Amino acid sequence: MRALVTINSAVSKRLIAKAVRKSIEKELKSSIVYVARGSTNAYIVEEILGKKIDKARYVAGFYSSYGNCVLPEKYRLEEYIFVRGKIFEGDAREIIGKMGKGDVFIKGANAIDINRRAGVLLAARDGGTIGRYYGILKARGVRFIIPASIEKLINSSIDELSMEMGIENIDLSDSLKLGIFPVSGELITELEAFKILFNVEAKAVASGSFGFESSRTFLIKGEDDNVKKAVEHVVKLKKIEDNIKPIRACKDCGYECSQRLG
Repeated sequence: MRALVTINSAVSKRLIAKAVRKSIEKELKSSIVYVARGSTNAYIVEEILGKKIDKARYVAGFYSSYGNCVLPEKYRLEEYIFVRGKIFEGDAREIIGKMGKGDVFIKGANAIDINRRAGVLLAARDGGTIGRYYGILKARGVRFIIPASIEKLINSSIDELSMEMGIENIDLSDSLKLGIFPVSGELITELEAFKILFNVEAKAVASGSFGFESSRTFLIKGEDDNVKKAVEHVVKLKKIEDNIKPIRACKDCGYECSQRLG
């Protein structure tokens, strides 16, 4: 059976979150699972907890109608770290020091290139979360999951962009000056989510927006029952999922930004 479904950003994030949750069942029970801040990761936290959180506060950097923004520390929720299924409430740096084989670190991306290489934008001069932890995690063989919608697809090489960009290499910006950090890991987009959740193949066939923010249409195909379940689930999610409304707090932001200074 073949079917078409059209979903927006919120439904995409929810599907990806459900797929990530299903893929880490074993590690949640026996290992450390670190869910770094990010809009898609906020949905993942909800799937793990089984309840809602203030998703707009579970971000560091985000996009707004003004450009690239940063949510000041005072507004951010603490990152969720799970140790054998229980919430860890200590210093994140302490838990990073204990992570190794069998543990999971989940970090979203801002871009995916044509080679499925992911990139994380950098507004902090110290590289932020990814700059502090990436080398440690890779050195120890921690499972690195990158949940990201195909709305992040770009037509440039992230490796090449990383050599051209950088806070001090950007002369002008309509908001923040940024670098970009190439990362590798287990990429989970909507395509993987449909496979993990419903055992159907998905292909993106169109994207756009006219009153339905960041919408994408997918062709899904597979066994009749699986395709029907996928469509029914998507239809249900479209009725209840709303896009996150970002918090813009320029007065508390210490980053150099043309919007704040202007």
